[in-house]
Amino acid sequence: TARPGSPPDTFTIAQVTDNVEGVAGIAPGAGILPVRVLHYDDASGAVWGDTDDIANGILWAVDHGAHIINMSLGSPSRSDAVADACAYAYEQDVMIVASSGNDGNPDGVLYPAALPTVFAVAAHGSTGEVTSYSNGGPEVDLIAAGGESSEDRDGDGHDDGIVQESVTENGWRYVFTEGTSM
Repeated sequence: TARPGSPPDTFTIAQVTDNVEGVAGIAPGAGILPVRVLHYDDASGAVWGDTDDIANGILWAVDHGAHIINMSLGSPSRSDAVADACAYAYEQDVMIVASSGNDGNPDGVLYPAALPTVFAVAAHGSTGEVTSYSNGGPEVDLIAAGGESSEDRDGDGHDDGIVQESVTENGWRYVFTEGTSM
């Protein structure tokens, strides 16, 4: 993490690089194995998933050559199926990284990040302090830049969120965002 009072270094792993716009990834040549375990409901606009889909996605990724699994999802409830899949990944030397959650609970890391076989990541803002939205607790392994959309400490006219290219209702564009997933 950054020292308090100094701006954090913010990195995106495999963001498009050398396109003369936007941001660059620190490992733009990394292979990405996308595995969809969550679903979008057009009617409600909600994103949802079930533990069987998540567990099966972990198992599939491990069995298809993943070295690191990143999960930007969480639940306050522990699932035996997900815990078993994470244990399988751990036994196969596959690292699982998961966001701690964005509920602002200082002692409430969500699952699967709360599992001992998962590397849990909380978020800090531009001052290096843990953000008000980040979940915390003894399960947290790393506090990394997560952005702070309610601030503009550097005075550049943009919030201090993390810049990333995302798909929006207007197509692909660069947006400022925040969260333990960042």
